[in-house]
Amino acid sequence: MQLTGRSCLLDRQRSPAADPQCSADDSEVEVLERLGRVRPLAIASCIALAACATASGVRTIGGAPGYSIRYVSAAPKPGTTLAAGQNVTLTLTVAYRLEVAEKGRVVAVLQREDNSPLLPGRKQASVEVVKGSGQTTLSDEFEVPHGTRTVKLFVPLVPSGFTHTSGELLIEYPVR
Repeated sequence: MQLTGRSCLLDRQRSPAADPQCSADDSEVEVLERLGRVRPLAIASCIALAACATASGVRTIGGAPGYSIRYVSAAPKPGTTLAAGQNVTLTLTVAYRLEVAEKGRVVAVLQREDNSPLLPGRKQASVEVVKGSGQTTLSDEFEVPHGTRTVKLFVPLVPSGFTHTSGELLIEYPVR
């Protein structure tokens, strides 16, 4: 039995002989029953894939032609639980590819769970990179403010001359 389900139903609504794989006895109930047996497995697979994608604590958000950034390593490790009042030394290594400008900057943007600045008015750590591809490491030190539930670290590659970028890393640290 092929799982042609919904497409058989739709094809038959357009033209009863539209798809030779769809038999005349594929009733709407049978088709929906087949889909009903497949759907829980499909949902479970999607949940498992999503969990794997975020299990590392690192996500890539968006992307753009001509430049990209990729996670290599970080200390503390992504997903490490931090404590309010804790002094944190952050070291982050990323791989980058920059083709749209002669140089750019990799920036560490620290934010709270609501996307507000973690430490308002404080300069963001950054490192300059040049056209081509390679790896770079940047470091920062900060104290986790009381009342913070999550520290979000956004890491964009900002090509020179760009005022808006697309494609950045997001690393999250829960706070207890």
